[in-house]
Amino acid sequence: MAVAVKTSPDARSAGVLANPPILSVIGVVYLLACLAIVFKLIPDLWWAGWDPLGWNRAIGGTLLLILDLAIGVGLVVLGNRLLGPTPPAGVRGGVFLGVVGLLTALLLARWASIWVEHWAADGSLSPTTGAIICGVVFAVLLLGAVWLLFRPRARRLAVGLETAGWFGTSSYKANQGLRVRRGTIFGILLLVGAGIYTMLAHGVLRRTNPDWALAIPFTSTVAIESFGDARPFIAGKLTAEDEVEVRYSGASSLRTAHPVPFEKYREAVAAVLQKHDDLGKAFRDLLVEKKQDATPEKIEPTEYMTTLNELIYARLRRVLDDPHALDQLVARELRAVYNQATWEDPSEVLAAFKQKARPAKDAKDPAAAKKHLDDLLNPVLDLPAAVIRMDWYKLRDVKEEEKKWVKIRVAGDPVTIRLRDDPPDAAPKERQLKFGDIVKRDDLETAVAELKKTPGASPPVAADLDEPAGPIRTADITLLPAVQYTLPLLLLVGSLWLAWRIVNLPAFADFLIATEAEMNKVSWTTQKRLIQDTVVVLVTVVLMALFLFGMDWGWKVVLSWKPIGVLHIPPESAQGHKKAEEKKW
Repeated sequence: MAVAVKTSPDARSAGVLANPPILSVIGVVYLLACLAIVFKLIPDLWWAGWDPLGWNRAIGGTLLLILDLAIGVGLVVLGNRLLGPTPPAGVRGGVFLGVVGLLTALLLARWASIWVEHWAADGSLSPTTGAIICGVVFAVLLLGAVWLLFRPRARRLAVGLETAGWFGTSSYKANQGLRVRRGTIFGILLLVGAGIYTMLAHGVLRRTNPDWALAIPFTSTVAIESFGDARPFIAGKLTAEDEVEVRYSGASSLRTAHPVPFEKYREAVAAVLQKHDDLGKAFRDLLVEKKQDATPEKIEPTEYMTTLNELIYARLRRVLDDPHALDQLVARELRAVYNQATWEDPSEVLAAFKQKARPAKDAKDPAAAKKHLDDLLNPVLDLPAAVIRMDWYKLRDVKEEEKKWVKIRVAGDPVTIRLRDDPPDAAPKERQLKFGDIVKRDDLETAVAELKKTPGASPPVAADLDEPAGPIRTADITLLPAVQYTLPLLLLVGSLWLAWRIVNLPAFADFLIATEAEMNKVSWTTQKRLIQDTVVVLVTVVLMALFLFGMDWGWKVVLSWKPIGVLHIPPESAQGHKKAEEKKW
């Protein structure tokens, strides 16, 4: 008798959540969240709390590794608990296929973005349009990967992977064929281990990037380590929302090698200047000296960074020039570092002073000498140092604008021209150009053409402006951090899992079991008999070789005897063993 059963709303929702493709998508999201927590969130929070304490980073890294491992294991256990003891067939395989599909979509989108960035770089389209195109391409590829994951063929493939045991720990006929299975596992591990050793011995991973990462398109910035002649052009394109790259943290909580908004960097500097009144007053005096109405809160980024670096170098110069501040050998070494430092980036010289500066060893009062050095040096060492990070496309526009101007190299005769620093509405006037003056290329060419009409005139000579320079930084998605360490570890773990699963695949396991069964049927000889048989074989081979050599030599002599004359050896062949200079010809 048929019985009608009413389906409750809870049952319907449970049926939706029990759908393997949907669970697979949720599993992919959970896996990505776990990776972000372990490799991004936890390290960032850890170092943000560890670095201000000033403790040893090696100890901090070891503790962070232990913490990451513990949290990672906890997240894996939590994922298995959420999945349940008997998840629907194909969920684990679906998660694997989903991750593969996501990586494929990322790689294809990145490949397409290379072309789009190329078109944006040569001006065929704007960076905003290019970024939108890249986002649409990735969205389409991602939706395509999700659509494929919901297809019946993907479901069958996921179930097949699970049935083969690739995502489980069960073994097949675990008590049979043990010796052959262990030998197979040992052989696989030996091959992989030899490959890992070769890779490490040749330093392959040391020559690659520290992390394997996928660059995010249209996020390239340039850490400007040299303004060249472009500082006036750059100043007009930067705001307080732009970023700087911290190179030396000083007494601030800023992390080195990380970008921060300029406003946050200015707040960190202001905190140090407030702590050291004398340093703060000197900084404000420098600003007023340049611009009467300038204040640290209103000045634009390039002027602010330049003035701060000027203050840093002036204070370090005062320390170097003080004969009672530093040990003479240390002063000579630090002076060399000071002379080689770039104006835009004082981080290296600050780090050198912090590490090596010490008072003279033969000071009459060591405590007073140390206090004198600390009073001079500590305030400036507390200041963080950074370089400006500018959007690559903004910097490209700066370079295009810079091409319209030239710098005077040879003054020549006076010409009617307007300089770069003149007000925009100022009329051109006749002036004697000086070395280093920046003028418009078109205006100079017009003025020179007029000047050449005068006999004996000496026109000014100009050259292109020096362009800004610095390394390019791009935001990226880290696929594998610390490649030098994680890749060998992943290869080792992967080979262990591969070797274990291969010898437990039903078809291959049956073959190995049958192989061991056949080997057990073989009657193996004793060690004494093995030695005897080996000696017999070797002696027989040696005697046969001697016999064949003797027969060959004897018949050669007999048959080449002139009365018989069966073999004829040409004279050239007889001399073939001689050196070229010993032969008759």
